[in-house]
Amino acid sequence: MSGALTGLLLWMLHPVAHKWGLVDRPHGRKDHAYPTPIIGGVAIAVAIFSTALVGNQHWEMLAAFATASALLIVV
Repeated sequence: MSGALTGLLLWMLHPVAHKWGLVDRPHGRKDHAYPTPIIGGVAIAVAIFSTALVGNQHWEMLAAFATASALLIVV
């Protein structure tokens, strides 16, 4: 379920990434030929958190997971 949700989020966030400038532009030693969105990590985190929220009854563990995930995303 998380994989399908991640794919859906990537599809939905792709135009937003270009609009907001959340892209890695090719230059120097970059391998890609066109600006590549850098939203994959956010899409994965949202999908995993959403899936955990739906199927989890242990709210303390979910709060710890959300806190750790937010810290990793910020860093």
